[in-house]
Amino acid sequence: MSSPILGLVLAFLAPQGGAAPPVGETDIAIRGGDANSGLRTFCLDRDGRLFVLVGPARARTVELKDSSSEVRVLDRDGKLVKSWKVDFQADALAVGADGDVYVAGTGKVARYDADGKRLRLVHLAHAAALQKHPDSLVKRLKAQVDQQRQTLDSAVKLLKDRKERIEARPPAERTQLDNRQLAECVNSLRQAEIETRRLVAFKADAAAADLALHLRSVMGVTVSPRDVFIVCGEEQHFSYSVWRFDHDLGNPKHLLSGLSACGTQADVQADGIELLVAENARHCYVRYDRDGKKLAEVAVRGKGTGPASGWCSPMNLCVLPKGDVLASESNGVVKRFSADGEYQGVVVGRTRLERGGCGPAAIAYWPRDNRLYLADVFKSRIVVLNAVAPTGR
Repeated sequence: MSSPILGLVLAFLAPQGGAAPPVGETDIAIRGGDANSGLRTFCLDRDGRLFVLVGPARARTVELKDSSSEVRVLDRDGKLVKSWKVDFQADALAVGADGDVYVAGTGKVARYDADGKRLRLVHLAHAAALQKHPDSLVKRLKAQVDQQRQTLDSAVKLLKDRKERIEARPPAERTQLDNRQLAECVNSLRQAEIETRRLVAFKADAAAADLALHLRSVMGVTVSPRDVFIVCGEEQHFSYSVWRFDHDLGNPKHLLSGLSACGTQADVQADGIELLVAENARHCYVRYDRDGKKLAEVAVRGKGTGPASGWCSPMNLCVLPKGDVLASESNGVVKRFSADGEYQGVVVGRTRLERGGCGPAAIAYWPRDNRLYLADVFKSRIVVLNAVAPTGR
């Protein structure tokens, strides 16, 4: 848990302009099982079928008990082929080249075969430890607050001592440096007073419940020829981390930590054996090798239609057959970048999705029909576009 004020003591802009509307837009409506259920995300398999995850929205304050999700397999025109139930609340899915399906959420990752038979279920290590020792998080947070109080009290004492020493001199004898330091002391003490009130009012139980939800969240999953990668919550500063598994969800390895993303969405996509991570709070995506070594960083904000369409961008990524990357924003703007990160142009340039704040905007491309699929979770539909422009390479 961090504090900006303690650190001191020790447009939103919508897109402007844009490309012409894409050709041939249609919708695939995704109806949930009840009023709280709807489209969460989707992906394509190697045959162009849509694998759609349906369920309740990711919990922000209270996790739903006995919640479940559903995987639906649709043909390219949106007709149901098959479906199966997932017995936990899920927010991410991916399909491997062998047809196996990976579903993740609420501290779990499951592997299914193409017919929906569950082959493996694993609990994320940090989520399992939290469930086994639920009071440990409260104790850690209380200890952090106590430490912050001690650090703040020490800083306040130093500031007051310095202020008293300066004020002891007659005003006529004070230098410019004295006056500047006195003003800084007064400002810092005012900020420290605000921070003290915040720490006194801090409720460890409530904060632990919020952090527990974050730790169990899984925002993205992707499959490479060698590995399965997930992006999930971590404790440090409410940030995100990336883990790597083998295809049978064994041999977990913590690859990346401290990733910057908004509170509802982070994404990972495999590109061969490499990994792309959308760090939307920094308005970029980053390329890593399979061991977590950073290879490149690509800025998304400020390209094409102007600054990002929300506070955070990009929401989701899609790797095209020849290596180009599509980056989607929360209102449906989609930008295209070359494999080496050069900006290529705007694919979808006008707002077409229902705005509900920052949220997932999963995207996929089927080259045989030149179809672009874009998730609109706020209206529980998948938008289908019959052209991807610019053509790039």
